[in-house]
Amino acid sequence: GFELQELDESYFLVYTDDEEASCRVVEIPEITAYLWQRIMDSSTQKFTEETLARLITEEYEVEYEIALEDSALILEEWIASGIAQ
Repeated sequence: GFELQELDESYFLVYTDDEEASCRVVEIPEITAYLWQRIMDSSTQKFTEETLARLITEEYEVEYEIALEDSALILEEWIASGIAQ
């Protein structure tokens, strides 16, 4: 799976496939790094747009409706880049 890495105040999700000897790196913004870390720290590692929105409102001063819109965009980006299915 993907592993979160930080380098010089930038965040990256790094995927290494030992079987295919390949590596993929996706640069992500700070909020996405925060969400990824919280999801990976959870016991189920499952999430929805609503889960992401709740996590956003817990960490950032933003209304739930705006957080829900942002989480939908983040989830679309994760799916498009192969981070989530």
